[in-house]
Amino acid sequence: MFSGASLAQQPINASGSISQEGADARALEPGKSIVREMAGGGSHSYRLRLDAGQFCHVVVDQRGIDVVVALYGFDGAMMVEIDSPNDVNGPEPVSLLAEASGNYRLEVRAPAKGAPSGRYEVKIEELRTPIPRDRERIAAQKAYADAESLK
Repeated sequence: MFSGASLAQQPINASGSISQEGADARALEPGKSIVREMAGGGSHSYRLRLDAGQFCHVVVDQRGIDVVVALYGFDGAMMVEIDSPNDVNGPEPVSLLAEASGNYRLEVRAPAKGAPSGRYEVKIEELRTPIPRDRERIAAQKAYADAESLK
């Protein structure tokens, strides 16, 4: 079983220095949700420290504002972007299987610049050793995100 690595460490970019995107990011911790307000055009970042092979499932629950959720790998490259067709209320779930130990970043943003303020809750739903079904979940998530990008 994984040790539940510290999620509060500063994100490190590929060159080994603290990444600018993560310098002001809040740490996401298992069992602790964060509720925040955001206006249209806003963006918040969260950092996750994961061990190689670890499975992580995060849910962003929209409460009056439509958000897009993006996950960035330990190397700073975007892994997946999720925007479910549930408008301003409901979950935006995102999962990953950490390819390597390191710092990952979750970005929550409200792309509609003129949208009124709303709230959202972000929390780690699962952080554990992966099971076979997790790989299927991640493959389905990627297929859905790829299909959405074709619109």
